Amino acid sequence: MFNYQQINSIWKGVLYTVIATYLVSIGNIMSSHMSKQGIDVVSSTSWGLIYGGIISAIMVLYCGYDFTVILSVEYILSLLYLSIFCTAVAFILYLNLIKESGADKAAIATSLFPIVAIMISSVMQEYHFNLFSGIGIFLIFFRFLCQSFL
Repeated sequence: MFNYQQINSIWKGVLYTVIATYLVSIGNIMSSHMSKQGIDVVSSTSWGLIYGGIISAIMVLYCGYDFTVILSVEYILSLLYLSIFCTAVAFILYLNLIKESGADKAAIATSLFPIVAIMISSVMQEYHFNLFSGIGIFLIFFRFLCQSFL
């Protein structure tokens, strides 16, 4: 069914997912802590985006990739849309959610992001459900079921 390379890729993906989840959890806790100290959400978001940009630039250079900017209207508008609305505004809204509801409740909301992404991709990009997306959706609902009994 799967060859060694596919299994290796799957486990690598699982490892990256676990690491990313851990880092997001640390970020949620840090954001909650900063909010309790009275640090403004916009300021903390700005610093986070600066640090993230620097780390991303270092990783791009370390991996040997080039920075490429295509000077076309579509590219620049897409870049502005992604950087302003899909990154800065989204982080500000999410960090406000953490501030108002706490890191634990905000983490619950992030569990729904993959389901929303699959729905949008199904409509906008003709994504077709498969076994893995079905298992993922099942695991998300299973998480909510388990949490309701704890």
